[in-house]
Amino acid sequence: MAQGSGLRVLGSGRNYAQKLLSVIIPAYNAEKFLVKCVESVVNQTYKNLEIILVDDGSKDSTPQICDELASKFNNIKVIRQENRGTSKTREHALSIASGEYVAFIDSDDYIDANAYEYAIKVLENNNCQSVRFGFYLVTPTGEIISEDKPKKFESDNTHDSFAYYIKNDSPAWNLWDKVYKRILFDGIDWPDLKMTEDYYVSAQLFAKTQKFMTIDKVFYYYLKNPSNISHIPFQSKSRRDTITKTSELTVNFTVNNFPEFLPEILSRRIDFINAIFTSYLNLNINSSERNEILKHTAQLMLTDCNKLILELKRQGRELYYSSKIYNFKTRVYFLLAAKAPRLYEFYLNARMKLHALTGI
Repeated sequence: MAQGSGLRVLGSGRNYAQKLLSVIIPAYNAEKFLVKCVESVVNQTYKNLEIILVDDGSKDSTPQICDELASKFNNIKVIRQENRGTSKTREHALSIASGEYVAFIDSDDYIDANAYEYAIKVLENNNCQSVRFGFYLVTPTGEIISEDKPKKFESDNTHDSFAYYIKNDSPAWNLWDKVYKRILFDGIDWPDLKMTEDYYVSAQLFAKTQKFMTIDKVFYYYLKNPSNISHIPFQSKSRRDTITKTSELTVNFTVNNFPEFLPEILSRRIDFINAIFTSYLNLNINSSERNEILKHTAQLMLTDCNKLILELKRQGRELYYSSKIYNFKTRVYFLLAAKAPRLYEFYLNARMKLHALTGI
């Protein structure tokens, strides 16, 4: 694994426009943002591209907007289907994509005009299978909230590519911050989930990627949109179930393909489940459903924590997870939360009050 230092961007007379890029845009109830999204792709400096719009059973004017855009721009294809979620929507679009390269963009986001030309030049000149660039988190008015710019990195084998996916501090599993060679998607398993499928699909893609590079430039604008499916609260049963399922699929995939990274993938799953646990803990209600979910998620975290420690010991690795995060005290907390969530909640509140009074 190496920090990238030999990035080559400019070509040597190659005709990049000869290779088609397929840009896939799933759209569900996207009438407010779809035109801006599509126009940001149409206005790319890289011109040899096809845009595949998939209306995923929208209930608003999205179908009509798709038709209007297709009549205005001759490189747009429109697919209609019953609502199936982004996973099966992307899979459907890939089945008709003609490009040698593939990129994804969410229908409420937009992208810098130079993004795809720059990315494809990096792919071509460095013989990569995928490249990643940075993104801005923005408001609907375009105000930048935060920036996520990846550090320079390159791998030249599947092990190092997967290590980047599983160990990187900045989440590397989004599909929309990359350009891929289309052939990478052959044989990929797309789960029948409404959301968060990126996590599992990206695990499979990184496991197949011999040559991967990052670009230390920010090209993508990710909209902080409360109606976006990714902002569905963790208390939602649909989000809770899909997070649990996609993390389970990813853990199983890692065990079967890169078992040495089992501690890292378990640690990531604990983080995901903890987000659900914390969201329910912060609900100021007392109900049997809430308490059962707290017990269930805490038990999942405790089980994964014990597996993680055992695996680290089996591998003979330094117990850095155990000493920093998943130590004995943490496991006691998980156990208490699993067996008596109300008592655990009382303990947390008491600790917060003590900290406020003493600073300890």
